Amino acid sequence: SSDLVRQGIEQFGVEVGDELTLVGGVSGSSKMVQMIADVTGKTVLTTKGGGEANLGSAILAGIGIGAIDPKDIDNWIQIDAQVEPNDQRHVAYNQYFARYQSAYKHVQDFYHENQTN
Repeated sequence: SSDLVRQGIEQFGVEVGDELTLVGGVSGSSKMVQMIADVTGKTVLTTKGGGEANLGSAILAGIGIGAIDPKDIDNWIQIDAQVEPNDQRHVAYNQYFARYQSAYKHVQDFYHENQTN
């Protein structure tokens, strides 16, 4: 659901920035990309081509061995589309998310207890 998407993103904190880059499956659905932009209030970028997981692994390995400078990563990734959030829908999603957070606070202990069993 949209609330789980937002909760997952917000767990990263402010380091996420103002833009998100989506790759793979969900990035091929314009409706899902727009929903993620609206839910998060962030600009969503999508990439061209396929094999993003393999490319990501290669980039991380290259950084790890010092063969790739992290500042050069933008040269490896081709952005296909940029989707801006709809402000009115973002306001509505904020209201739904506030309700979700309130409900989650009431059940989170039960959820965490059952995760460890």
